[in-house]
Amino acid sequence: MLKENCPIILIRNLNPVEGLCNGTRLICRELGRHTISAEIVFGQHQGKKVLIPKIPLQTPDNQKNSIAFIRTQFPVRLCFALTINKSQGQTLDYVGIYLREPVFSHGQLYVALSRVRTSAELKILIVPGTFDGIKTDCKTRNIVFKMSNLLPIGDIMPAMKNWSCIITVQEKQQVTNSMGTPTKKQKFVFYDSEGSKVEGIIFNADIPRMSPMLQVYKRYKISNADVRNIPLKFQTAELTKQWMITSKTVIDEIDGDEDIMPVQFAFTKFADLAEYMDDRSKSVDVLGVVISSLAMKTITKNSKQSSVQKFVLLNEESQTVLLSLWDDFLNNEGQVILNNMQSYPVIIGRRLKVNNYNGVSLSTCFDSALLVDPPIQEARQLKNWCNDIN
Repeated sequence: MLKENCPIILIRNLNPVEGLCNGTRLICRELGRHTISAEIVFGQHQGKKVLIPKIPLQTPDNQKNSIAFIRTQFPVRLCFALTINKSQGQTLDYVGIYLREPVFSHGQLYVALSRVRTSAELKILIVPGTFDGIKTDCKTRNIVFKMSNLLPIGDIMPAMKNWSCIITVQEKQQVTNSMGTPTKKQKFVFYDSEGSKVEGIIFNADIPRMSPMLQVYKRYKISNADVRNIPLKFQTAELTKQWMITSKTVIDEIDGDEDIMPVQFAFTKFADLAEYMDDRSKSVDVLGVVISSLAMKTITKNSKQSSVQKFVLLNEESQTVLLSLWDDFLNNEGQVILNNMQSYPVIIGRRLKVNNYNGVSLSTCFDSALLVDPPIQEARQLKNWCNDIN
């Protein structure tokens, strides 16, 4: 039972800069109706007093949960003990390790044993039992695999070989044609736990094979993509390198709870959109909740038929703007939005064009990206606000 002075662990990234990360351990000092007053007990923020708010948490989308729902709760659990994986990176005064079954993954035993400074601070309990139907004695085995060099994004350089990196997919763009050539390509944006970003790209025949393996908001370990610098005229402050994903690239999905994305967006306010109207050299990023949709239309332009559907976006200032989704955007993210209209889907639109259509309106273009219900605090606050007023 959650009560004052009990140990708790945070299960979401709330504010990494202030020490509120997934896995942070705290002592509950005071329970409020909407917040918990707690004290961080380990790490560089040890002793800091913080407030933990309730946040919306959504049930995982899998076969065990036939009905998806969202509830607002404290993102904490009681923490009288923690798994070996959760203890990684911490230095503790005393550790008791309970190995009811042998360790099962690479480096787990090393992580457990190295949480303390000396062997006198460590005790291990191994009880006889069974593992996969086989009787075991009071021993455990150390699992060590030969692995590629696990590096953060910032340390991976062009022409580097035999590397691996754990990333999360932030964006997955539509498949487009390279200008003036038959080459098809699909771009991604990946980020790591340090907040560094890199552009991913897949070409031609590798797209149908590799693209389904990379889904937005999911974590993966990627090994041995081809690394190169983005041409200088196409570089941005965040993206200077590119990973080319081929059939030889190894992609392994990593299971885990959905976290708050440790990335920042610079959203344009709806009231300021008119400044970018009909300027084809500029684009905007916006955050809004979809409150309604208009009928889909088929338009013939330059002897080519295109599908378009307009959606009404609302912001916290109760201002609205029309967003037009074209072709692949409508067939992909548009269908996700339509299937979730009753739950007020929040979207981030990236690199959208501002048009003069019955006033200010927004439209997707070839390099736009749409993030539906992204795991960022601003999106969750906007969804809660919309639910409260409806």
